[in-house]
Amino acid sequence: MYGIQVLMPHSVQIHHSAPSILRRGLWLSMFALLAVMWGLVLVFSGMYRDRLLASSTRELEQLNSVVTQHTLALLKSVETDLRVVDLWLQAHTGADPLTDPTFLALLAELRRLSGDLIDLRLLSSDGTVHPGAEVAGSALVNVSDRDYFKAQLGRGERRLYIGSPVVRRTTGKWGIPISWRLENERAGLKMVVAVVELDRLIKPHEQWRLKEQGGLLLVRADGRLLSRAPMDLAMLGKDVSSSPNFPRFHTAERGHFESDGRFSDGVRRIVSFEHLPDKSLFVVATRGFDETLEPYFATRRLVFTVAGVLSVLALAFAGFMHRIQRSLFKAQHHIQRLAMEDELTGVMNRRAFFLQAGREFARVSRAKGRLSLLMMDIDHFKQINDRHGHAVGDEVLAALPALWTQALRRGDLLGRLGGEEFGVLLPDTGPEGAAEIAERLRALSARSRPSSRVAALEVTISIGVASGTPADTDWQAILARADAALYRAKATGRNRVEV
Repeated sequence: MYGIQVLMPHSVQIHHSAPSILRRGLWLSMFALLAVMWGLVLVFSGMYRDRLLASSTRELEQLNSVVTQHTLALLKSVETDLRVVDLWLQAHTGADPLTDPTFLALLAELRRLSGDLIDLRLLSSDGTVHPGAEVAGSALVNVSDRDYFKAQLGRGERRLYIGSPVVRRTTGKWGIPISWRLENERAGLKMVVAVVELDRLIKPHEQWRLKEQGGLLLVRADGRLLSRAPMDLAMLGKDVSSSPNFPRFHTAERGHFESDGRFSDGVRRIVSFEHLPDKSLFVVATRGFDETLEPYFATRRLVFTVAGVLSVLALAFAGFMHRIQRSLFKAQHHIQRLAMEDELTGVMNRRAFFLQAGREFARVSRAKGRLSLLMMDIDHFKQINDRHGHAVGDEVLAALPALWTQALRRGDLLGRLGGEEFGVLLPDTGPEGAAEIAERLRALSARSRPSSRVAALEVTISIGVASGTPADTDWQAILARADAALYRAKATGRNRVEV
């Protein structure tokens, strides 16, 4: 509800705290709604990102397992070929493996069965590589400086040794040598070596890796890089054990982590690894972090764009509603003022004056204070209208209240009660003070020239003064006495004050 407060002696103020609260409520509600919307956008965006990363990591781990199984199968096939050669040599003690056509045919058949992936060679104790199935007359080469040869020189337990990738001196191609010491040396033959053709090994890896930033690597347990897809010849055989991420590969049999790429090509990646059961080497599968999240980034851009557009539209709608609401409140305020304020004079109308007078009387009665009332009437106002016209009369009605306002105190209340009759409520004022104020208003009016149209027009007023008494039960009793005093002033000559 709107309230009325006395601010000036001639006016009222209509409170509009409720509309202000409503306008603030509109904006607060809109900002709360947008905060909830953006909160949900961020929460679900984060959940989608986490699910995408988890799904991509599982896919990477599955790929890692596939490559691990492929590598295990390859090593098993290599071991089988090496043992077959060893057993043949043990079974044919009288044959010369360097010239025996059956043995050479065996080597050729094993190579064919592997799809030309595995090439088998015999090595003498001095490191000489015998051409095996190659055309007779091929030049002999020596590999006594190779790690896979040196590893088999001892007399300990026989086992496969996976050497560092090398460019083969017989073919000029890259390969991974895997050596096996023979059970019994024959004709100076010390070991048999299976060379895995690297280009053929990497071919399926290249097809399987998650492009464009994904990769597949075979790494020996000591950190020697055996193969890499995509192929990078400069990296083959390198020792990567000094890499900051290398210790992570030995924390578990399998796992995954994120690499920032600072010590490689600067690309942030998800890394998955899995060790072979014998711990001789491990498989590493990687994929680009940003590349993995590209669907998330695309979805986030779309969602943020839509949310941004909705936010702008919501704020525009709130602004539109605010302007509509403000216009409605202004219209309501204006209508309320019209209902409480006299349009011509700008002072309280009869209804507002009577309402405030009743409240003031109740307040004074509770506080046992004083209250006085002036009833004022413009003398011969009808004659002014008849002689000079209503325009001049209206000018007088507007000018005098403005003049009286200057002589009244801030807490005094001025209202137009009808026609040329006005009332002044004087809180905390006794009879003497009221009479003094009344006389000041009368004298001020008599000296005034309230019309710009008729410069010589003189106007006087008659005033009746009444003050409250302990016997009064409502302010109407004071009004009746002030009204009676006004009629006495008019009856005894006008332009005077009667108490």
